[in-house]
Amino acid sequence: MSAPRDLRRPLALLASALVVPALLLGGCTAAPTVTVDAPQPAVARAARTIAAAEIDPLQLEGPMEARTRREIGAWIAAAVRQELDARGIAVAPAGTSPDLVGRALVASRDNVQQVTGWSAVGRGMTREQIRWREGMLVIEIGDAATGDLVWRGTATAVIKGANARGQAAIDEVIARMFRSWPDG
Repeated sequence: MSAPRDLRRPLALLASALVVPALLLGGCTAAPTVTVDAPQPAVARAARTIAAAEIDPLQLEGPMEARTRREIGAWIAAAVRQELDARGIAVAPAGTSPDLVGRALVASRDNVQQVTGWSAVGRGMTREQIRWREGMLVIEIGDAATGDLVWRGTATAVIKGANARGQAAIDEVIARMFRSWPDG
């Protein structure tokens, strides 16, 4: 089964991003910003099954070990399944057509900003570079029959190092996204 039409479109921000080499949103300096887009709430409310596809570890590219890539992908898939199960949407049995298909994208980008200002200690004009890493997790769910986007949750945050919380941090972010799932 191929991905829905709308899910095949590259996301401009993700196309130029590098994937987070650590546990994406677990090392945030502040709570992630979560946004949700649900262009077809009726389809989401009526859905009862989703394709059993796992998160593709190849979508988690970047300088990380294959084991870490698989582990993060498994954590994301488990958290999404848990949220969908809580809403009565189960993995479609083998040989049946699911109502929904989905995917997850994990990315980061490094940002640099030049800042010019006056020194407080009388050294005159100063120039500094401020650097930060911004991470993003996108969960997209589409209608398996039409290929149209049904729901998208996006979480972004400034990343500050790795965090040992791992799966717990991913579970929290995905739970925040799914609070806006159009329940029936």
